[in-house]
Amino acid sequence: MTWRGSSPNRIRGRRWMKIIARIRDRDPLCVICKAKGLIARTEIIDHIVSLADGGTDDDDNLQGVCKDCSDQKTEEEAARAQGRTPGALIKGKGTGRNGRPTSPDHPWNRRA
Repeated sequence: MTWRGSSPNRIRGRRWMKIIARIRDRDPLCVICKAKGLIARTEIIDHIVSLADGGTDDDDNLQGVCKDCSDQKTEEEAARAQGRTPGALIKGKGTGRNGRPTSPDHPWNRRA
């Protein structure tokens, strides 16, 4: 299931800002990169189990991650929700990791 739109139960405002500050203090470095032996600064507070999949805003379901890891995790979650293999694109269909269309016939990819 993919989250669409806003959730009435989603924490917002000052309460969410306090949670963000607390998680950033706990996880100043991206936990995913750190597990791989890499170092990257936390840029995003991520739900380990997404709210759409039944996750919560509890501290134990939140982690600090860098933008690259967040983007990759989001792509994998979206692929699973759509029933496809993460990172698997049908040649000539969809968009690549850089957001550009993969089809050689797309106007953006045609040579002038």
